[in-house]
Amino acid sequence: WKLFDSWLQANGGGNPFDASPADVAGYLMSLKDTGKAHSTVLQHKSAVCETIKSAGGRDISADRTIQRLLKGFAKIAPPKTNS
Repeated sequence: WKLFDSWLQANGGGNPFDASPADVAGYLMSLKDTGKAHSTVLQHKSAVCETIKSAGGRDISADRTIQRLLKGFAKIAPPKTNS
């Protein structure tokens, strides 16, 4: 959560509990751009979205923008499987 809050403040955002789907998408894209694994990006998405939701905010994880972004990430670099 602290990483998201810091990223949001550095990128002109306001209260992280009022973050928009575009804010969360930008954060997730920044993680992917720095080489974070797909599973790491998913963990951050879950942590951020659940924190916002539990504080009385909207369910950003259900937003189409977020869902499409994650699908795109999976197509670019599919998650690794343990086989």
